[in-house]
Amino acid sequence: EKARSVGADFIINYKNIDFFEAVKQITEGNMCDIVVDHIGQETFARSIECAKRGGSVITFGATTGGEATVELRKIFGKNLKIHGVYMGTKGEVAHYLKFFPNKLKPVIDSVFDLENVKEAYKKLLSRQFFGKIVVRID
Repeated sequence: EKARSVGADFIINYKNIDFFEAVKQITEGNMCDIVVDHIGQETFARSIECAKRGGSVITFGATTGGEATVELRKIFGKNLKIHGVYMGTKGEVAHYLKFFPNKLKPVIDSVFDLENVKEAYKKLLSRQFFGKIVVRID
């Protein structure tokens, strides 16, 4: 529901269902113009399959690992464009944010005090969160 609150039209939990089949059903077999994959190793090959002919796959993360096995014919056979996006250093992000004053609102899952940093780390490792996990230093 958090994804819907920030504008998602459809929510697919890749852990519970085959997201390729869900995308195929939602798009009535037309598949996606653009696929964004930030999970990495666990989902990248299936993300390639979700893109339509001439589509793009954008990757900017690898939370499940940085190595993925992909059937190359699915890339060149569908004339896909693969884009790797570098998110930038903290300084670069701060610089770019100046162009969007008060326009971007971070999605925060939970906030922990510094003395509870171990719990914050456990939550991070659990991958059971949506948005950022913040550790407050007073």
